Amino acid sequence: LFCSSRPATDGRPGDGNGARPDRAERRLTTFATSNFRVLRRPFESAQYASHEYRAALVAAGITASMSRKADCYDNAPMESFFHTLKTELVHHRQYQTRTEAERDIFAFIEGFYNQTRLHSAIGYIPPIQMELKAA
Repeated sequence: LFCSSRPATDGRPGDGNGARPDRAERRLTTFATSNFRVLRRPFESAQYASHEYRAALVAAGITASMSRKADCYDNAPMESFFHTLKTELVHHRQYQTRTEAERDIFAFIEGFYNQTRLHSAIGYIPPIQMELKAA
């Protein structure tokens, strides 16, 4: 006996997962007519690279942030930073409010990560020391 909480469908798995042009178009229009400059996550990965979406970004004066095709190392420094932030701070805490989380993360980054924590990529010194050397 096989039980599932998902309803049975006709056809093959994934047949109903096509693009939703009405909904996607409505969200894109709302986004593109905004007066704010924002960096927004893609609705769907294919849509993020589409000509229409990129044209809407240009029309709104927004520069897309997208790595080069098939280059997994483009975002490696940020991925490494967020891994460090999560493993050294966030996963050890339970925040009651967003304000508490923002305050704690700001203190970690500005008070510890940039001032004290040793970074292997810059010769095992804190970033503040590297910045002072470069000045």
